[in-house]
Amino acid sequence: ARETVFNKALTTWENSYDGRRKEPVFLPAKLPIVLMLGIEGIAVGMATKVLPHNFCELLRGQIKILQGKPFRILPDFQHGGIVDVSEYDLGRGKVKVRAKLESDGEKRIVIREIPYSTTTESLIASIESAVQKNKVKISTINDFTTDKVEIELILPRGIYAEDVIQQLYAYTDCEVSISSNIIAIEDRRPVVWSVNDLLRYLTNQLKEQIRAELKYELGKLEDKHHWMTLEQIFIEKKVYKDLEKVKSEKGLKDTVYKGMAPYKKKFIREMDDDDVKRLLALPIRRISAFDINKHRKDVGDVLDAIKALKSKLRNLTKTTITYLEDILERYGKQYKRRTKVMGFESVDKRAVASQNIKLNYDKKSGFFGSNVKGK
Repeated sequence: ARETVFNKALTTWENSYDGRRKEPVFLPAKLPIVLMLGIEGIAVGMATKVLPHNFCELLRGQIKILQGKPFRILPDFQHGGIVDVSEYDLGRGKVKVRAKLESDGEKRIVIREIPYSTTTESLIASIESAVQKNKVKISTINDFTTDKVEIELILPRGIYAEDVIQQLYAYTDCEVSISSNIIAIEDRRPVVWSVNDLLRYLTNQLKEQIRAELKYELGKLEDKHHWMTLEQIFIEKKVYKDLEKVKSEKGLKDTVYKGMAPYKKKFIREMDDDDVKRLLALPIRRISAFDINKHRKDVGDVLDAIKALKSKLRNLTKTTITYLEDILERYGKQYKRRTKVMGFESVDKRAVASQNIKLNYDKKSGFFGSNVKGK
């Protein structure tokens, strides 16, 4: 976050609500945070819901945008689970998310991952509610969750895991449907976005942020080059010796301007009063120990750095791609996809419900049904 979200020098500040502190108008983030973390909120007449996406996939998508290649990004949830994105429609539709269920034999089901927007407590509550309504047959629920989800479901006699898994998807929060509606502010107006268009916008924003950082660093280096040039002339041409007989402050300033004037063509920019103050403040130790050769080497290093920065600015798209590749190289291993993408068919609730109905046939009357006593 310190590396990619905050840059004090390039942050616009304003007074806090009580005027006692300064706070940022916005943070100059270089990550697509709104798509990475997801967000939801509601305002007058409109609501927004952005689903979270995978960090690495977003950055790879940005690289492809800069390269002019097609790309695709899909939601990825910290909870894990399984997601069906067939109706996602670039963030303007919905997804279905399922818990990860494992059958340990015929009489035991373990929930290892839960759907986004649920908790272990809410998921267990939905299962208990379904059991009370006689929609799911479960005898015992044990929650062994620690840092990892582990909810154990024990099944009663005559009930088998294969059937119950379908019941859980049909009647509990083991499967949830989540709508996506991306509304974000652009130029102080709400705009409906597709996930691809929003990532393109954020990628252009990243390029401008990198441009601003490069220009800021270039300005600092050019200021340093300017000062080092003045310092070299001031000491090498012995301009400081003309100050020995001057007694007034104004006289000192005028003497520096006069002594430096013959070398004006070597200046990086015009010398100002602040530069003169710095020259007058140079200590004798600094002047007497001045190493011309070392100084020239230092100036050469600064010029090389300036040249490198200007090259990066000229090739800003390539510079941005290199930046994204570096971030991926250093942090990508920490952000593996957690949610498995796969299509799955909707559960037929009628078919699942019929599994809980005991049907009998009465030979004598010829009736067949759930309220018939078979013989």
